[in-house]
Amino acid sequence: MRLILFLMSVVLLSGCVNLTQKTVINFDGSGTMTLNYATKTNNLSIGDNVGGFYFSESKIRETYTSENSEIKNLKIENSEKDSLVTVNLELSFKDFNKLNSAKGFARTESEWKAENDIYKFKFYILKDSINASIPGMDNYNFKYEFNFPGLVSETNGTRDGNRNVVWEIAVSQFKNNVELNAIIEKEKGGCGIFGIELPLLIIFLMNLRKVKIKKNH
Repeated sequence: MRLILFLMSVVLLSGCVNLTQKTVINFDGSGTMTLNYATKTNNLSIGDNVGGFYFSESKIRETYTSENSEIKNLKIENSEKDSLVTVNLELSFKDFNKLNSAKGFARTESEWKAENDIYKFKFYILKDSINASIPGMDNYNFKYEFNFPGLVSETNGTRDGNRNVVWEIAVSQFKNNVELNAIIEKEKGGCGIFGIELPLLIIFLMNLRKVKIKKNH
């Protein structure tokens, strides 16, 4: 009976995490990421793992460190006022396509692929039907924000400017796989005074100067 109650409590607590993930991707597929997630303090009474998210430094470092990713900064904060434990994690990665080589991204699949003048972006979060089916999971959200190196021409997310896209997903939506996607275009070469017009202006001024010199002589 104790084992059954323990397992039930693990399931009920597993979805009780809010997540914000902000990612910056470069054209070569490298980038940086900031993870911010939190849970109620009493959810950690049976361990440091809530729904696959760790709240102890050693486990966090083990979960998000791999040959492809490196933790740059890590803070764990306890707020007695809000009864919350919050993790702020900053990491860098070499290849977005190999993101799931770290245990913390094992339930994801990522794609960053160049095709002619465009880049195709996809990020899959694999379904978690058990947690998604728990009553009240509409109240817990995962927010994914991506900053791209070029202009976003197509996406199934919400644009925030020309290069930023945001997806907000309730835990209840993970009854099925969730796909984030976008098409990124490289910006065309600039013109204006920093493009074609600047060399022409310089040539014009040089010729004008030569004309003035001849007149003076």
